[in-house]
Amino acid sequence: MIKTDVKKEFLSTKEVHDRYNALAKVEHAFRTFKPSHLEIRPVHARTEACTRGHVFAVMLAYKIERLLPELWKNCACTVLEGNDELGAIRSTIVTLKKSSCQKIPQSKGLAGE
Repeated sequence: MIKTDVKKEFLSTKEVHDRYNALAKVEHAFRTFKPSHLEIRPVHARTEACTRGHVFAVMLAYKIERLLPELWKNCACTVLEGNDELGAIRSTIVTLKKSSCQKIPQSKGLAGE
């Protein structure tokens, strides 16, 4: 049962229910931000624009993180393991005389399996 003080002429029962579910998803997202690797807190930004930018980047990362399980459903790894694997990718710039090229080594971890 959901109790609200919104009048029926403003929102139907279904709309109240949908808004409640949306609120539950937002609360879950913020619970995920706090203790996880996304770390929305503490924010030590000096300007409102920096704070907004930080929160936007964290929310974008959360949105991507929510999509990854579906995109990686055929991989034998969790989202956290996949993120760690992606974070381990490094490139090397190889320079011979006046020419150079960028090389990305092949993964020996999850991506190589």
